[in-house]
Amino acid sequence: MKILGIIGAALGVIAILFAFYYIGVIVPAANDADVAIEAFIANSSYSAESNPYDSPIYRELWTKRDMKVDYGEYLMLTGILAFLLSIVPAFKKRKIAWIGVGLGLVSLFIGAAYGTHMLS
Repeated sequence: MKILGIIGAALGVIAILFAFYYIGVIVPAANDADVAIEAFIANSSYSAESNPYDSPIYRELWTKRDMKVDYGEYLMLTGILAFLLSIVPAFKKRKIAWIGVGLGLVSLFIGAAYGTHMLS
């Protein structure tokens, strides 16, 4: 059980580092892409022949915007995995496993808050 607790704690540390990257890089880039999409739609004059939604710039902006949800789901899964690997050793009195439980729950909530539109 001690090895499982160490693995869960290591995965929890990886998950929280990924959560910092997610909050610091991915979420601001997705928000900037969302603003750019609105500006692109407002500034584009389109007719029946030229649709701005077919533009490669528009598709690239949507890809950046969707990264927030995609990486949020990955963060949630990593947090759940760290929590599940650490919960049994934590109840078996392995103190290091509580680190995995705590960090797994924090990263789970960060991923759920930003990746599932809980805060939007």
